[in-house]
Amino acid sequence: MKNKFNLFQILALTLALVTWSCEEEELQNVLYGQVCPSGVKAPKNIGSKMLVTPDTLRDQLFHSNTSILLGLNKVHQAKAEINVARANLYPSLNLGALLFSAGKPTFTASAVEVLLPFLVPSKWVDYDQSKDQFLSQMHALKAIRLNSYASAYSVYQMILSDLKLYRILQDEIKDLEDIQNTVHKLYLAGLTSKSDFDKATGYTQMAKAGISKVEGIIAKEQSGLRHAMGLDSDVQFTWQEAAVSSSPYESAPVKQVVSQALKLSPEMSQINAMYKAAQEEVFSNEYAFIGGGSIQSPSLTSGNSSVAFDNVNIGLNFNIGYAQVAMVELSEERAKEIEIRKQEIKYELADRSEYSQKLVQEAINRQELSLSAEKAFKSVYERELIKYKYGYLDVLTLLQSRSKYREATIEVLKAKTELDLSRIVLHRLLLSDEFSEIKNCY
Repeated sequence: MKNKFNLFQILALTLALVTWSCEEEELQNVLYGQVCPSGVKAPKNIGSKMLVTPDTLRDQLFHSNTSILLGLNKVHQAKAEINVARANLYPSLNLGALLFSAGKPTFTASAVEVLLPFLVPSKWVDYDQSKDQFLSQMHALKAIRLNSYASAYSVYQMILSDLKLYRILQDEIKDLEDIQNTVHKLYLAGLTSKSDFDKATGYTQMAKAGISKVEGIIAKEQSGLRHAMGLDSDVQFTWQEAAVSSSPYESAPVKQVVSQALKLSPEMSQINAMYKAAQEEVFSNEYAFIGGGSIQSPSLTSGNSSVAFDNVNIGLNFNIGYAQVAMVELSEERAKEIEIRKQEIKYELADRSEYSQKLVQEAINRQELSLSAEKAFKSVYERELIKYKYGYLDVLTLLQSRSKYREATIEVLKAKTELDLSRIVLHRLLLSDEFSEIKNCY
């Protein structure tokens, strides 16, 4: 008995082969369809008031920040590109039909061709490339989430610091107003000069101007954070105090800090996936001369009323042109560019890691010194206030003493804020503290 393969048997076999190959590879790597949800949760209805904590900040930011949503959209686009690349591997069927023959309306298949793209190496490479591009977008999304939260968390800490600064200035204004009232009474009693009263008034008014400036800064910071979280302008914030914890890498060797940052960096993972995709593009262009593969049935011959579905012919198409050499060279240069950028990211991460660690150490030392200075200036002011009340000190010296006390207090606050912001950068680089909870998808 003569063995023949029916065309439909071949088609079924190729479909099964391609499907098995794709699914097998998916199981061996990542179930891409389960990595990210198809959308994001709707923002919570917070009404006109919001209690801002690190958790509520992160939750609202990931729900509504436009940069994060655009990054997530890029991920879903890349996922769709995988489906397109996978679908391009499956066979397709072309039918030639005879609609009119010998004066009689009829419908007869005159030719059948099955395109077999899975026989083309570049199609498989394109499929692998789409997966690497998807992974690149995944790592990019994580970097966007981390950077967006680091920025918002830093603004959050700056607002908390400015609210403390506001209270410091309020305390100073209260003390200066007490001094001004005392000098005013003495002036009315003829016991001091108009110049002394003007000095007390000038210091008080300058302090009030300073607190008005801080109010503007806080309003600007709140507006920026409100925009980042996608909130309406009428939402009012209540701020909960949040301490930034220390990092175990604050006193670690710089080389260890840099090594850990490079190991955990989503930017490095992203550039590695991009480089792999670029190399696959080179390979795809090298085999681009294989245009396609197909199975063809014999066409109609005299005396035949239909196509014969046996004795099929299998063939490949080859497209050879001068542009293919240039395309290979271009793709190779693109891969080299990504490799250079990879080295650039290494240098940048190393610089940021070393610098942020040094900033933390400097801020700790600065905070200790400023605390000591604040304690000393507070003691000086309290003693000189007593001297002034008993007439042993002029008012200008007292006002200058209060000003120095305020400057030392603000310096303590600045050092604490600088320490918190530097620790945020270090935590961001090492994915610790608040940043350890941030995954690829929220």
